[in-house]
Amino acid sequence: MFLKIEDLAPKKVINFYLPQNILPQNTAFLLNESLPVQNEFLQNMKAIDGVERLLLTDNMISCKYCGDNADDIKSLLMAEIDDYFSQTDDVLKGDFSSNMLDLAEALADSLIRPTLNRDNGDINILGIREDTLTLAFTGHCAGCPYAHNTLKNVIERVFLRYIPQLKKITLGVTNEKNLLSLLIFVVFFELRPGQNDYGKKRRSHNRRINY
Repeated sequence: MFLKIEDLAPKKVINFYLPQNILPQNTAFLLNESLPVQNEFLQNMKAIDGVERLLLTDNMISCKYCGDNADDIKSLLMAEIDDYFSQTDDVLKGDFSSNMLDLAEALADSLIRPTLNRDNGDINILGIREDTLTLAFTGHCAGCPYAHNTLKNVIERVFLRYIPQLKKITLGVTNEKNLLSLLIFVVFFELRPGQNDYGKKRRSHNRRINY
């Protein structure tokens, strides 16, 4: 079986991109040490020494590990994945509910932070309230005028796809640099004439912006 493998050593995360779906479309499931499982495939992966957390999406299995035996963990996980798909083409079935904040952190580690880290940036997830996740850009992303594009094209795409309870991703403030990032976001993407319908609507109603 052909697997695309992404080794994110600084984060101690290994992503296995699968040739076919293992979960229903747009589904994500977080399996950590405290969560019991009945499925033999998941039990076998969870039991591998050094596996700290497993994130499953529709087309990916991501492992966060501890220790220095990354190559052994990678080989054992590959063997389990190959064995599973050699026996069935079916997607896993069951209750895939996960704690939203834990799931958001796992998705960020596997699918968002690697992109930001390449430019010495990162995000800090501040919390989830009802249907809104609030985060702050850190590192080089804080104050970057292109942060809006990252928010829309990378971060929202991941979180809104795999956490269906979420409807909005907003920026929060943790320090002065994050405040600068938020102000740049407002000035460049909310108040400039002709930027978007959202900004036009706000100006037409002469509403005050509160952050």
